[in-house]
Amino acid sequence: RKIWNETLHFCDLNGILALARITAAADEGDVEAAAQVLDLMHSNQVVVETAHLSSAIRSCWGWGKNRHKAAKYFFDLFSRFNVLPNVISFTNLFGAYTGAGLKDILQAYSEMKALQVLPDTAFAETYLTTLFGKDQRFTTARSPALLLDLLKDYSVERFRAARMALDDFDAAGVKLTRLSKGIRRELEHLPQ
Repeated sequence: RKIWNETLHFCDLNGILALARITAAADEGDVEAAAQVLDLMHSNQVVVETAHLSSAIRSCWGWGKNRHKAAKYFFDLFSRFNVLPNVISFTNLFGAYTGAGLKDILQAYSEMKALQVLPDTAFAETYLTTLFGKDQRFTTARSPALLLDLLKDYSVERFRAARMALDDFDAAGVKLTRLSKGIRRELEHLPQ
């Protein structure tokens, strides 16, 4: 913060400096700082780009139960600034959508598909774990039985959404992580 304030005192604000500060805010989960930098950019007529908004969305990851609402606010700025999101933007969005309802998750995924943003490995895992509440136990589930036990309490609608996404990932040629493959495998044992 001290370096940021000193930098603003000695240098003109530009996109690179702004991105460095928003990235630092994202690392800290500091939504307010990310928003302040975006406001400062706008008021100083510095062009807001995809990377700025994507990092601002990532700042929402550790922000508590309303993180998906803050992330949605930042995501809606893409249209305001006439900028298109990319796969990193959507990965960050879904990383913040842990507490979001299934309807919001599916709506955002539908928007990604409408924009023809192709998924990648990181997106696939983030999306699948978000569908199931981003339970930290997923990352440590070493056995199929434990993974199945974690999944079985979710709704059939979430199973369907995961299966649909997995079909999309296959069609896009996405290489799945071990966790994503495990989720796919255990979905075969769960209601259709």
